[in-house]
Amino acid sequence: MPYVRRNEQGEIISVSKESTSNDDELLANNDSELMKFLSQGLTEDNPLHYLIKSDLDLTRVLEDLIDLMVHKGIINFTDFPESAQHKLMERRKARAKLREHGKDAILVEDDEIIKL
Repeated sequence: MPYVRRNEQGEIISVSKESTSNDDELLANNDSELMKFLSQGLTEDNPLHYLIKSDLDLTRVLEDLIDLMVHKGIINFTDFPESAQHKLMERRKARAKLREHGKDAILVEDDEIIKL
């Protein structure tokens, strides 16, 4: 699993195999923020660029599906392992902050999920 260093805005600025300071954060290999950072230098015709972008898009689809299933009572949020609950909550907070700042990076707004 890679270590990342973030700037003051919380954005990933470097990735390494080993920790080089106490400020480094350990991330999962498939972390969506890490994937986005790694894809920044890839051209759109690169298959890896497509796979990384597709993974990011699919992550949001899965989050929406989980929210829908919880809302309909098909599953309970507490059925997920604590680490998954934490990650889902952190992503919800991040999406809320994006909406607060008027960013249009959201694929589907939260209120649209429930309309299905």
